[in-house]
Amino acid sequence: KQWYQRRVAITAGMDDFLGHSQFLIYSKSFNRARLASTSPGVVGTYEHEFSPCQLWTLEADPQKPGFYYVVNERYPKYRLGVTNHTFVVWDGSHFTDQLFKFVSNHDGYYSIQNALYPEEWITKHGREDSDVSVRSFTGGDDQLWRLVPRFQASKLNQVVFNYDNRQGSNPIGRELSVTTGVRRTHTSAISNTSTYKKSISA
Repeated sequence: KQWYQRRVAITAGMDDFLGHSQFLIYSKSFNRARLASTSPGVVGTYEHEFSPCQLWTLEADPQKPGFYYVVNERYPKYRLGVTNHTFVVWDGSHFTDQLFKFVSNHDGYYSIQNALYPEEWITKHGREDSDVSVRSFTGGDDQLWRLVPRFQASKLNQVVFNYDNRQGSNPIGRELSVTTGVRRTHTSAISNTSTYKKSISA
């Protein structure tokens, strides 16, 4: 299934790579393991088929720049957090212990640091799905994570109508039907059709 590889054509750039984007989050030390919430209140990793429980949306906190709530797609009330130094997913009120900073190692991976407990970093300490915790920073591969965007976006500019009217005195009008939106990888499509009318005068 390729639901996680849908492509989007956009004409406006993102505020940054992380904010309000969805990701699959892969461990470096166990490179098939992805962070997942396989049921409400349960967090770990999963190595097999893809599903929405492995997708995470990063929601920036306006009062703490550079930190994000990490929200699950299947269980959107649940966010990653640290409670009593234990790695959890939480569906209650928003607290600082649910905010994380993604620190790039400039080689395609991130270390993920908790806001309330800055000494705590998300760690894949073993092969089992349940072997995810928060631990003191070591700089090892078990604390490095690769973020794979759900959407692969591209920015483009395209001329849809061009006419030289320098020798004329009357406006030239033409109606164009342009499709914008998301096109899925199978035969059906999601789109909005907008009609633009452009008039060019000398």
